[in-house]
Amino acid sequence: MYRLNGALRILYEWLSFRATHQQTLKAESYHALRRFVEQEAHRQGRRFGKIVILPRGMYGSQRHMKELFYDALAVSQKTGHPSWMITLTCNRKWPEIVEECRRSNTDPIYRYDVVNRAFEMRVTQLLSDVVREQIFGKVTGEMTVREFQGRGLTRTYGLYIMRPEDTPTCGQDIDKILWAHFPDEAEDPELFDLVKRYMVHGPCDQNSSCHKKNGKCRFCFPCDFRDDTDITGKRPLYRRPNDGRGFWKRENGEMVFIENRWVIPYNPVLLLRCKGHLNIMYSPSTSACKYFYGYLFKGSYGNKVHISMVKRNERRPPNQPFDHDEIQEFKEMRHMGPYEAHYYIMGVSQAHIYPPVEVLPVHEEMKETIIYVEGNEQRALERHEGTKLTAWLELNRNARRPRNKLYTDVVEDYMYKGNAWQPSNRHTIGRMASLATTGFNSELHHIRLLLCNRTDITSFEHLRTVEGQVHPTYKSACEALNLAENEEEMRLVMYELLLEQFPSTYRKTFAIILAHDEELCYQLALRDISEVLGEYGKILQDYDLPPLDDGVLQRNRKLPEEDAVLDPAQADELVTTLNEEQRQFFDAVTSAVNNENDKKKYFFLTGPGGTGKTYTYNVLIDYLLSREKQVVLAAYTGVGASLLKNGRTSHKAFGLPFEDECLGLSRSNLKLQSAEAQNP
Repeated sequence: MYRLNGALRILYEWLSFRATHQQTLKAESYHALRRFVEQEAHRQGRRFGKIVILPRGMYGSQRHMKELFYDALAVSQKTGHPSWMITLTCNRKWPEIVEECRRSNTDPIYRYDVVNRAFEMRVTQLLSDVVREQIFGKVTGEMTVREFQGRGLTRTYGLYIMRPEDTPTCGQDIDKILWAHFPDEAEDPELFDLVKRYMVHGPCDQNSSCHKKNGKCRFCFPCDFRDDTDITGKRPLYRRPNDGRGFWKRENGEMVFIENRWVIPYNPVLLLRCKGHLNIMYSPSTSACKYFYGYLFKGSYGNKVHISMVKRNERRPPNQPFDHDEIQEFKEMRHMGPYEAHYYIMGVSQAHIYPPVEVLPVHEEMKETIIYVEGNEQRALERHEGTKLTAWLELNRNARRPRNKLYTDVVEDYMYKGNAWQPSNRHTIGRMASLATTGFNSELHHIRLLLCNRTDITSFEHLRTVEGQVHPTYKSACEALNLAENEEEMRLVMYELLLEQFPSTYRKTFAIILAHDEELCYQLALRDISEVLGEYGKILQDYDLPPLDDGVLQRNRKLPEEDAVLDPAQADELVTTLNEEQRQFFDAVTSAVNNENDKKKYFFLTGPGGTGKTYTYNVLIDYLLSREKQVVLAAYTGVGASLLKNGRTSHKAFGLPFEDECLGLSRSNLKLQSAEAQNP
């Protein structure tokens, strides 16, 4: 209790300083937040109260967690998707903890310092095995974070990104690293005992906490027996031979045989060294980052107590002002156990990302953020000499030749020092500061969009210049570059949020899109209603609904097929690049398309890798589209679809079913009378 009180005292002193100095330390920022609070106060008929901001430097705050989340995504975007996710859980029965407590005649439950130090030793050893000894291969990026469970013990999660040649590509590569079965007890009794104690799930039943409403275990246990590992699906299916290995365990008064179907994947070498619960998962997608930092979003801070500031203001008397106090809310939501208190007092970092990520500011011209002390505004203005963005513009102006580098690439070769970018050979990744897509910062959003797509910009005016014409706003410059104002942009924004954000942010952004582009969204809604009515032989006019405005839909929608269409002369030029065998296949297909009497309608093209099959397909696609033929491009896998121009998976294009280990058989959701079925 003494240690916990000490940690909370340190935390509350820091928070109290920030709360009492909100009027002294000022920053020209948070415009969107202030607008939101003013509107909410007006909606409730209250006068505008105070705003107390919790800075992003406070570990555990929502802003800090989001910054870590975006840093992890920046590393994944630059170095590749993570291959391995390793989870290590603390264990009070480790030999060093037991020996130290026996020597001091104390109980491990109350020796938080001993348990934490022993855990950090294991974490250091784990990082040394994976990063320095490279037991999985060379690591190009790693992200680790601590989580404190409900009972207080610590757990660490680590994501490891491997170089391409060390990334697993088939089931045999996984089998060399991960086991999901019991070892031979006679040959390795120590490993068998560790798997038996730490790496077995359940057995679980309908009453277990891991079971969902549909009666299935959310971890998909028990798994099926398999003779090989399959990594082609949504999640890997590990090798689990039916070799009769296992042990008997009493469960609910009955003896149950635990076999390979209940084994959690593990690495034999790491398990023998760590001697604890060490879960290793193969995870080759960016969604692992969401899962990784999702633990922090729902972890020790926000899931204990959550009080909505808006609802609390609504319950206050009408004569009271509307306040937005993030520090008070953080105090009410904060949950801290003795193990975390020891970490906090010792100043141990609870999150680590490599390579380091540097956040680059985005602002309008002469509207950068300046932090100053009240009363010293003139001195702060004189001392301010620029930002990282203005220094990047100056760097491009002084360059002798075009560098062809984006704004985020500047940190790879330069370091910001002395209000300028100085040459450096450090290994750092850059990302632009995240922005909420709202009407309050529309210009900032479009500045960020331009900086993501344009290189060698020398000034803010140059950023607005497209083909020699200086546009009055950054939004109009984006429109001239086809970076904004079409349905495809909305789809890309929502798809990006699907990869990076959580459901609440996804819904809020969709609502913002509806609010700021009412005309287009209204026509899109009418189009969807029209398609549903068409399935029943009805039209919009039958229910006094206005007809579709094709002009709005065509002006704001850019079909993928239109991007790929070439004129006939260009398509004919591509045909001449085919070799003899490719041209033979091309002529057979085009003859069947142009001749209705030709009975040959199905063709199969095969050949070794690198012989030009995909190139032949794409030339054929360009040729048919240039002749205004309707082409549906589908492949069975996502990898195959990505190789074709505007390709889609067969499940996406035709609704063909696919089988998932946990979800079962996915069936087609296409209706016979729908627009997709009649005109894909």
